[in-house]
Amino acid sequence: MRLPIPLSVLERYARGVREGRWDGWGLLLDGVGFSSFTEELERTQGSLGLERLVAHLQSAYVRIFPRIRDRGGEVVQFTGDGLIAWFPLSEPGEVRALLRELNDVPSAIPFRGVILRGPLRWKIVEHRHHALFVLFGEAFLQEHWEQPSRLNNHPPSASELSAIPAGSFPEARGVNHEILGRFLPVSMLTGSDEGMFRDVAVVFSLLRRSPLQDPEDDAREVLAHAVETGGWVARMGFSEKGLEILTLFGAPRAREGLLERARTFARRLRERFGKEVRGGVATG
Repeated sequence: MRLPIPLSVLERYARGVREGRWDGWGLLLDGVGFSSFTEELERTQGSLGLERLVAHLQSAYVRIFPRIRDRGGEVVQFTGDGLIAWFPLSEPGEVRALLRELNDVPSAIPFRGVILRGPLRWKIVEHRHHALFVLFGEAFLQEHWEQPSRLNNHPPSASELSAIPAGSFPEARGVNHEILGRFLPVSMLTGSDEGMFRDVAVVFSLLRRSPLQDPEDDAREVLAHAVETGGWVARMGFSEKGLEILTLFGAPRAREGLLERARTFARRLRERFGKEVRGGVATG
C-alpha cells in the first residue's frame, strides 16, 4: 500500500510530535494525460485495463523510489497520479540531476517534474482515534517554478509488468499498525494485499484556502464529518486551486447507503463552509 504519511513523520508522531517543517528542496512529479489514459484503458480493456493501470503506476514508482532515496530524499505525499519528494539540501543541484535521470525511467504514463523550494510544513490533525496528515507552506506558492521536464514515455514490457508486486510497497512493512491505524481504515491493515473492485462513492471537495494558512481547524472539521458519516479522507493537500480533499465511501470496506452518506458529508461541508467550498459526488 502507499502510506498516507511519511515513515519519518510517523516515527516522530509516535514520540508525540504533531507538526514540523522541512527546509530544502522538493520535487513534484505529476502524471500527464492520466485521465485520458485511464479512460482509454477502461474503454478498450474494461476491468483488466484498470488492473493494468495500477501495474503501470507501480512499475514507475518502484523505479523512481530508489533514485529518490539514493539522493537523500523521501516521498512525503502522493497526489493521486503523482507524488511529492523532499530533500534536505541547501542547493537544488541534486534535485535537478535526479529530474534529468528520471528521463530514462521506463513508464507507460509520462510524468512532468517541477522543482519546489522550501520551507514545506506538515501537521497531524486528530479527531477521536483518527488522524490526518496535511502539508502546507510556502513551497506551494511559487509562481517561478522551473520549466517542467516531461519524463519519457517508455512503456515497460509485459514481463516487467508481471514482475511488479501486486501488494504492499516495502515501506508499509514493519510499521506499527496501532499508530498507522489512526490514518488508515483497520480493514486496510488486516485484509489481503491483493486489489479488488467494488462500488464506491467519492466526494471531491475544493476549499478556498491559501497554503500559507494553517489548515488545522478546517482539516479537523472535515475529518470529524467524514468519521461521523462513515467516510475515509484518503487525501488532503494543496494545489494551485486551494485545499483539495478526496473522501471515499464504501472502500476499503463495503457498507450500505454509501451514496446517501456521501451526500450527507458533502452537504455538511457546504453548510459549514458555504461558498468557500465546491465539489461533487461520483459513484462507480
